Amino acid sequence: MNPFFCSIVVMSGLIMLFGDNNLYAVVLMSATFVFFVMQDKESWKNLPFFGVANMITTIRLMLVLVLALGEILLSDAYLFILVLIIPLLDVMDGLVARYRKEESQFGMFYDMEVDALFVIVASIIIYLNHPSMWIVLIPAFLRYFFKFFLAILDRRNKFIESKQKYATIIAGNYFVALIVFYVINREVSKWYLSLSSVLIILSFVRSSVEFVKWKRADDISY
Repeated sequence: MNPFFCSIVVMSGLIMLFGDNNLYAVVLMSATFVFFVMQDKESWKNLPFFGVANMITTIRLMLVLVLALGEILLSDAYLFILVLIIPLLDVMDGLVARYRKEESQFGMFYDMEVDALFVIVASIIIYLNHPSMWIVLIPAFLRYFFKFFLAILDRRNKFIESKQKYATIIAGNYFVALIVFYVINREVSKWYLSLSSVLIILSFVRSSVEFVKWKRADDISY
């Protein structure tokens, strides 16, 4: 992941946290994703209409941006609807990509970055409305810090993180925990989201340890 991309998304999140107008954050997010898409133009330019699956991902991106503006534009009811629709579209774009044989590395990364943006926006909104839930800010920003330092320390892009099934389950569980918190704002949902946040943190700690071990071995061999 491009360190510049990470930095701008984090900056956008900080503007949401400490700024007075989320519009500035949304403009930054939009510009960053335009840069992301155009930077990889060679990967999707042969797909008709940008690819149907990628278009669904783009619609999801637009809804995430609306969610970021939600506090000043939408009522709580519409926020709940958005939080439910965005993950459903996430499932849909994957199914469409496989059905239409539009699967690509670009589509995979595009989908992942929109997912990550949804997590950071949804988590920040929860914290702003429930300051006691500060723990959600850690998984919200942790991925970007991890990827940023990964890109800086592994300039040759040689590190390949091992794919663990439990990591996918933990990430999916966090999505569910976010949705549950928005729909059912009760004490049990707070504990569920807090526990899910801790699991995300532990998952990144494991990935960091794995990278440090690889880095030491790579430095010795290099």
